Amino acid sequence: MSGVPDPQPAEERLAAGWRHLAAFFQEGRTHLAPAVAAFREAERLQRGAGGGEPLVNTLLGLSLALRLRRDADDSRQAVVLAQELVNIVRRHRGAEDTLPYRHGLEGAYRDLADVERGEEAVGAAEGGIEACERTLTLARRLRATGAAPPAQATKAALLVRLHELRPEDERRRRDALRLFATALDAWPDRDIQGRAVAACDFAEALAAGRDAKRAVRIARDAAEALRDAGNRYLQARAARAEAHAALAAGRSDAVDLVVAAAVSFRALDCEWEARQVEALV
Repeated sequence: MSGVPDPQPAEERLAAGWRHLAAFFQEGRTHLAPAVAAFREAERLQRGAGGGEPLVNTLLGLSLALRLRRDADDSRQAVVLAQELVNIVRRHRGAEDTLPYRHGLEGAYRDLADVERGEEAVGAAEGGIEACERTLTLARRLRATGAAPPAQATKAALLVRLHELRPEDERRRRDALRLFATALDAWPDRDIQGRAVAACDFAEALAAGRDAKRAVRIARDAAEALRDAGNRYLQARAARAEAHAALAAGRSDAVDLVVAAAVSFRALDCEWEARQVEALV
């Protein structure tokens, strides 16, 4: 009708969302708001057209963008969207095809556990561990060995978070260290970045447990793997792991490494992450 603009196609808004999301990892947080807006518009158009399979990539991107905002409300919504995504894939493609998307659900729970506090954080961590265990059960049933390491690593990170919240149970930390080691040993060779990020988590768990020598080595290897990745956000994540390990080792440059890691996050306008680094001191 004359005078009424046609809405942009969902595919165009989806592509814009992914462009902004990719730019976040190199240029910073300024891209998250337009990423979320683009994904939401694509979601609106796709749901209006009947939803289903076309929603898969939209919900995947929207859930991740919401997680990266480090806000509890956004993170709760990210979990809901990630679960809906898994359900859609199961319904349209079958259980085996849900495995890669289940890792997004596990990660959403992990991020929620990080930004929540108190019993809400405990509940998010426990929900994430349950999601990881379902993935591992499915992977064993389908003999999909490559799907196990990411779920093991996320479960390990959630166990570490539970130990932070309820430190009286030392078994959680021991179980987490064992799971991290198992996951890294079996990690698919093609996923260099994924393994390096899991190694950062492992190094920090070791540092918290005062196993400084292993923590320094693993954090250094992870940083080296990410050095030429073209992903400034993950490079800052590796810098945090190296700083934590250096603190555990009592190195004279540890505080300087903490400051450098915080600066790396602030250069991307990631204030929540920068404060997490500074809290290590």
